[in-house]
Amino acid sequence: MSAAARRTADRDKLKHVVTIMLNNDETNWETHDVMLALTHFGVDTFSDLMMMERKDIESLVVPVTGTVAEHPLGFSQRRQLLAAICCFHHICREQAKSIDVTSISFANFQRFRIGRWDPSAEVVPWLTTRAPVSAEAEIEHWNKTVKISRSDYKEFRDEAFWHKWSEDFLLTVKSHRLSHLLEKGYVAENPSLDRIQREWMYKTLCDTIKTTAGKLFLTQHLKNSETRLFWEKMSNHYKTSMTATIRSSKTSTCLTTANLSDGSWRGIQQNFILNFKEQGRIYNDTSVHDKYSDGQLVQFLEQAVSGVPNLSGARRVDMFARSSAKNEDTYSFEDYTASLLSLAAIYDAAHSGTSRSRGNSR
Repeated sequence: MSAAARRTADRDKLKHVVTIMLNNDETNWETHDVMLALTHFGVDTFSDLMMMERKDIESLVVPVTGTVAEHPLGFSQRRQLLAAICCFHHICREQAKSIDVTSISFANFQRFRIGRWDPSAEVVPWLTTRAPVSAEAEIEHWNKTVKISRSDYKEFRDEAFWHKWSEDFLLTVKSHRLSHLLEKGYVAENPSLDRIQREWMYKTLCDTIKTTAGKLFLTQHLKNSETRLFWEKMSNHYKTSMTATIRSSKTSTCLTTANLSDGSWRGIQQNFILNFKEQGRIYNDTSVHDKYSDGQLVQFLEQAVSGVPNLSGARRVDMFARSSAKNEDTYSFEDYTASLLSLAAIYDAAHSGTSRSRGNSR
């Protein structure tokens, strides 16, 4: 079918809506108020009609015709147009496919309009699985169903524990489906609900944060409960503060001087490796200086286990195996820790309950 033929067929569908479904005379249908208003709005085909929103239909006006001044399309006609669109989507949804609108008779449309159609409801495209929820309904749902307790949030009293506390705090916020309240640049679809949620979260922050700097930032946004600005300021502060610098230095020292064979580690080998891995993650997450690369972390950990017979040769064995298999992928810190953990698990299981289950396997 040519483009011209498709457009003609599409316009015939619009004619069916205006004349058959809305019960208007087919004679001079293009000069009927409904069609004049649609044409004036830029709607010439059924496809155009399907793209109209409720607000578009409500704003339809009949242009100047002869001696008749421009005027809004009649209330009943606007409502019938909206009902016709909803009727099409309703029948498509029932049949689970897109139907030909010309198959909808006036009687079918009337049954839908009188018995099934809710004039206050939004237009729901037939492939949509659920109806849109109004802003008021979202607020009501929040007020009725929210079961979040402020006691779920731990207090923040010591700046030295910022990283651990902030991770736990963000996990709790995420579990409560409120991460958007701390997301920089977030644009709320429902400003009223967003305000209610921000006020709830800000009260929680005020009850939870006990540090001097945290309280100072909180007072700056008390009036508007701007949780996003507050979180951005506080995060930046604790990531660059002197406390953060000292903490990074301590973590770095831990990574570069760790030694599993010197007897200072009182746990099993697997926990030593996991702790080292976690310290590496924390350092790279919080460091105000350059982060450690995978290669550097591998080097530090290899040095830390160099005096432990069952672990010291792990990297050399891995590299030989990779070379034999012609595996050219980068040997990552994750690869190295996984290899060490598998070896440590064997050792720990064999020495469980003995003094030799400690770090040094000499």
